[in-house]
Amino acid sequence: MFSQVKAWPKWLLVASSLAILVVVGGADYLTGHEILLSTVYLVPVALVAWTVGRGLAIFISVLSVGVWLIGDLAAGATYPHAFVPVWNAAIILAFYLIVVWLLTRLREMHRDLEERVRVRTIALTDEITERERLERGAWKAGRQIHHHPMRAGVSPRSPRWFGR
Repeated sequence: MFSQVKAWPKWLLVASSLAILVVVGGADYLTGHEILLSTVYLVPVALVAWTVGRGLAIFISVLSVGVWLIGDLAAGATYPHAFVPVWNAAIILAFYLIVVWLLTRLREMHRDLEERVRVRTIALTDEITERERLERGAWKAGRQIHHHPMRAGVSPRSPRWFGR
């Protein structure tokens, strides 16, 4: 499933992430400010981080925090101090940014590993092909020595004739 999503054009991935963000924001508003859906906002953030890249994932993170904050305020959330929603938004944004950094770093490492495997597979395939070629040549040469010892430069009086 996820390999199919990676094949989508970037504009479709971004549009899908924004659509998911709208749905999550709507659900967050409908559930009220008492129920936190802040982890569900990670779905579009993670999708963009893995498939598109760090820059757009940071933008989606900031947008997610904004949608969450606007939804909570629209749902009637009240705070004793103006600092509380700012602090909550900063903590959630920090969490999202850590997830973005981890996912993009993991994706980079995954791509590097895939490239190493590809390069080593090519080298191993070349090595196998060369060994097969050499073995065929050695087998043919051994057959010639066995059937025609004089042509191979081995005479019956030579120590090589007896395998010494």
